[in-house]
Amino acid sequence: MRCTKHRRQTTGACNWCGKQLCPYCIGKKEGGKLYCDKCAMRLSTVKRAKVPKPEKPKKTSRARAQPVIEEKPTQQKKVFSVDEEGYLILEQ
Repeated sequence: MRCTKHRRQTTGACNWCGKQLCPYCIGKKEGGKLYCDKCAMRLSTVKRAKVPKPEKPKKTSRARAQPVIEEKPTQQKKVFSVDEEGYLILEQ
């Protein structure tokens, strides 16, 4: 396709209005986004707001359960518990 203003091959389209742009028509480049002169002027008046970071889930205090794991009746009963620092303790 050819630019209607400069009669050159177009390199892309304006991300806002969709107008085909040649290298001379590009008003603003933002990364891979192209904008024509009119849209670039409109964008310059727009103030961008920062997106807030998502909140981290709050840690809830739960009572630590001491699970009892029973195996075959012929074996001894094994008790596992977790200490205050989070280590697994094997009690027999």
